[in-house]
Amino acid sequence: MRVQDLIDSRYAETLPLADLAAAGGLAERTLTRLFRAATGLTRSATSNCSGSSAPST
Repeated sequence: MRVQDLIDSRYAETLPLADLAAAGGLAERTLTRLFRAATGLTRSATSNCSGSSAPST
């Protein structure tokens, strides 16, 4: 399962970083770096956003 698929299927839940990384077959640190590079935001910054204000990727 891809990371985005997991997020889409469980959007109402708080997803642990470990679950997201496992879905993408990545180390947690690698996922964190890729996420920041793609969005310009940290994961903690987006967890404080509502779905409508978070950037689309």
